[in-house]
Amino acid sequence: MLNSKEALTLFFERSNTMQMYWSYYITVVLGVVVFFGAAKRTRSTAVWIAVAFVGFAAANFNGITDVDRQRIEALQYLIVPAPSCDLKEWQCHRQYRSVTIKSPLAITLDPPPLLYLKGFHLLVDAVTLIAIWGLTFRRPEESK
Repeated sequence: MLNSKEALTLFFERSNTMQMYWSYYITVVLGVVVFFGAAKRTRSTAVWIAVAFVGFAAANFNGITDVDRQRIEALQYLIVPAPSCDLKEWQCHRQYRSVTIKSPLAITLDPPPLLYLKGFHLLVDAVTLIAIWGLTFRRPEESK
């Protein structure tokens, strides 16, 4: 069982890991879009890049969801949930403002619900794949 100091350290370490996953993800997304904006685009290149991106996005998505769950678990050691609240339920952790706080910093710890993270990640995945295929089939502008 963790004490409050260990739980707080774990929470922020997991938050730093979450930031690292998002940084890698955004870098790869921007790199793919810039590559397709500047390079000669063929269907075979688009297929390979799209498959590689989907693989990367799936691994990144899995890492982000695991880290978010770990942050929620660490948060359990910093707050006392209301009797009707199970912090393992992803929407429930936002109810802690009405419960007894074990640490004065707990009120500032507000990780987004897992559903929001999943939705945003999947939205960016879809937009990136649309950009890959849209740029691949875009007609090159005629030079004047």
